[in-house]
Amino acid sequence: MNRPLSALHLDVLQNLLLSSAISDGLLRATGSDIASLLAPHAGLGPVFLSSGFDAETVKAKLEVVGIIIDASTSSAASTH
Repeated sequence: MNRPLSALHLDVLQNLLLSSAISDGLLRATGSDIASLLAPHAGLGPVFLSSGFDAETVKAKLEVVGIIIDASTSSAASTH
């Protein structure tokens, strides 16, 4: 059963992504799925606001490992 993403989930995700707990290879492998959470169509804007989730910092981390987030189409592509 899928349950809604909560502020706690986002906090854990952000902490993992911004620490050294996830290797760049794993981040590249999962980055497009993570990027899809950041897309406007995901409807998570209110959860981001209530949780203090820093979507811009997470996007920057994804871009460092080659996951390019295209804001105009809300899609992600890997450069690797």
